[in-house]
Amino acid sequence: MEFWIGIFNLILLFNIGLIFFFGLFRVRFVRKIIKPNIIVNTTQRPFVSVHLAICDEPPSIVLETLSSILRLDYKNYELIIISNNTTNTSSWLPIQKFAEQHKTRIKFYHFDQVDGNKAGALNIALEKMSIFTKYIFTVDADYKLEQNALGFAVNSILDKEVDLLQFPQDYRNSCKNTEGLQLHYKHYFECYLSSKESHNFGLPTGTLTLVNARIFKDGMRWPTETITEDARLGIELLARKYSIGFSNISIGKGTMPLTIIDYNKQLKRWVFGNFQTLVSLLSKRIDFSKKLRLMTMLTAWINLLALPITCTYLVLLLSFTTNLRLEKTVLLIGISVVAHLSIQYYIFFVTSRFNIRKALKALLVHIGTLEIGSFHWLLYFLNRERPFVRTNKYLVPNTMPNTYFLIPTSMFILGIISLLLSQQVIGLVFLVISILIFLGKLQLISEIYHSKFNYSRLFKF
Repeated sequence: MEFWIGIFNLILLFNIGLIFFFGLFRVRFVRKIIKPNIIVNTTQRPFVSVHLAICDEPPSIVLETLSSILRLDYKNYELIIISNNTTNTSSWLPIQKFAEQHKTRIKFYHFDQVDGNKAGALNIALEKMSIFTKYIFTVDADYKLEQNALGFAVNSILDKEVDLLQFPQDYRNSCKNTEGLQLHYKHYFECYLSSKESHNFGLPTGTLTLVNARIFKDGMRWPTETITEDARLGIELLARKYSIGFSNISIGKGTMPLTIIDYNKQLKRWVFGNFQTLVSLLSKRIDFSKKLRLMTMLTAWINLLALPITCTYLVLLLSFTTNLRLEKTVLLIGISVVAHLSIQYYIFFVTSRFNIRKALKALLVHIGTLEIGSFHWLLYFLNRERPFVRTNKYLVPNTMPNTYFLIPTSMFILGIISLLLSQQVIGLVFLVISILIFLGKLQLISEIYHSKFNYSRLFKF
């Protein structure tokens, strides 16, 4: 048995090496953040086709999005709405009626069944757009655009001379009590897409994305084989030598999830879908150094704590049933957790402009879903496909998974038992880890509650 414990310790040591390896890459990203540059205005006004895919969204939210698009100060555009994969007429008939009142600007189409989910709907929009289209701008159903959004986006892509330009996601239902959640979202744009490490080969995120139409005229389509079609499109473009830019200027605001279940669904989609994309990246003809940077971006929501967390329970079991010395294993588990959380905190600290309080809140939100980032990507090895799950925008009762507190509760109980059995070191380590996870989950509950409260004040259903 001691031999196998030694082997296990070596595996844990290798896992720690991977945590530090990718952690150092993340630190390289955050240490090379580029400040937004001044965009030179141009007189060019190319025709833009704005694409909006909706699926059983609250009409009041979609109508506000449409109204913000109609108020744009850029006038050379069309708006194509693809309602898809719903038979709930009450969600799309008001949108159809609104579109009929603005026929010169809006084209509306409804399909009860579309293969490929959002990507499939966006591919239909490509078929419906004007032959004069020079750029395509994708918007999510809950995003309210700034009046100068489209003009600024066009000026920016012309100035940067890239084929695709991504803008950051931002949120309306935020406040001081959602600072951790905001920063947890924001750090992807502030750290990964704003860095010199990803200059001109960042990955799109699906909304507020401006794309040169010639890309799709050359035969490209939105990828339907992954549940994060945006990141996969980015990989396909980079493999074909197209350039992808990023402008860290907010030009529109959407809404954050309203329940723990919806937040978890969204995060699971990003974790699993990005891992699907990462696997496809391995076979692409892209420079190796760029591949490493793309892997760093694709694993932004993934962590390598599945093995240490699993070892936690194994160590507790062995401490109850054998007299083996497990201090080294406990130490390696502790180092794994501390290393990951320290690197993550540093990223939050820098991207929050060195705000200790905000960084701590974001770290707690991160800890609150640690098990999703740890384990959910591993499901790929059991089934390479996963259904696309949209984020609900309707106001529903506050809910959370039945197993939400399972990991910290079980670790806390087993830690107490270890202390009672005179396994002080093991017991204390696992009590600390369980308390951290408890605090993270409570912080996430609080921030999601305030997200929903602010949302209810913005919209009336």
